[in-house]
Amino acid sequence: VDVPDGIIIRFDNNLGITLAKNLTCASWNVTLGNWSSQGCVVVNVTAAEIFCNCSHATDFSVLAGGEPDSS
Repeated sequence: VDVPDGIIIRFDNNLGITLAKNLTCASWNVTLGNWSSQGCVVVNVTAAEIFCNCSHATDFSVLAGGEPDSS
């Protein structure tokens, strides 16, 4: 489902990560069978929470330390 204005998704920051540059908001691409960062961005990171803005509604995760395929 596409969401033109985006939706904010909140994740618990159980690892205490504080640098957004090491994080990628991603959704599961069922067609390709992998994580994709297309349409999702990290918008805020606190000691307790990570917030992503995504333009669609599917299955989401925050990936630490690497970047998924942009497809």
